[in-house]
Amino acid sequence: DRDIKPLADKCMEMGAKVLLLKCGVPGLYLRTSDRESLTAVSEMTGIDADKWSGKDVFERSYAAERVVSATGAGDTSIAGFLAGILHGETAEDSLHIAAAAGALSVTEYASVSALMPLADIKAKIEAGWDKIG
Repeated sequence: DRDIKPLADKCMEMGAKVLLLKCGVPGLYLRTSDRESLTAVSEMTGIDADKWSGKDVFERSYAAERVVSATGAGDTSIAGFLAGILHGETAEDSLHIAAAAGALSVTEYASVSALMPLADIKAKIEAGWDKIG
């Protein structure tokens, strides 16, 4: 947490509006800008500026059933986050989906091989998928 916030501060100063940083096994960190800044990009992204503004959240990773390879886990997490946005999910739910996609991706050698439909990912999360730590 101490290490990631200064990096997030720099990224936000450089103009990021929605920032998601993959932090390896511990999880993911989400920071969003203020409502006014998000309003400017809400039409392009489909996010609700009122609901997405001012987020500062660390999301712990979900426990993987097994770990075969971590290659592509970060990219898969980001793809999960973007899928959440594109499906109109909240910031928090998009973050859960991102963490879930990353945990699924490490269970196979090809990171996308273990992915499942979004509805199935959400069901696994809602069923009480354990977190690391």
